[in-house]
Amino acid sequence: MRKTILPRAVPARFLVVSDPSRSEDWGRLTGLSPQGALVSSLGPFKVGSRILLSWEIHGQKFELEGRVLTAKQEISGYFTSFIFFIRTPDRRKISSFLIDFLS
Repeated sequence: MRKTILPRAVPARFLVVSDPSRSEDWGRLTGLSPQGALVSSLGPFKVGSRILLSWEIHGQKFELEGRVLTAKQEISGYFTSFIFFIRTPDRRKISSFLIDFLS
């Protein structure tokens, strides 16, 4: 999977849809591809969890649903996870955005 490293970390909101006992959380979007997003957070995500991920870049708002494919704790104490976008229309929307963003 090829990902675009963003020029800066973008604040993002996370909601674990598959775990209603967990409250909304915030983190950073550090990488983005049509397939998914690389995110950094203070709390861990369980592999397989469904996540609702929201962020804004250059005035464009995104709210996409994904599934956690990878999750690991970094030396810094933060957790890095790759969130795979579940819906094809969402992947198309990100693909179009990245084409515009990178051109």
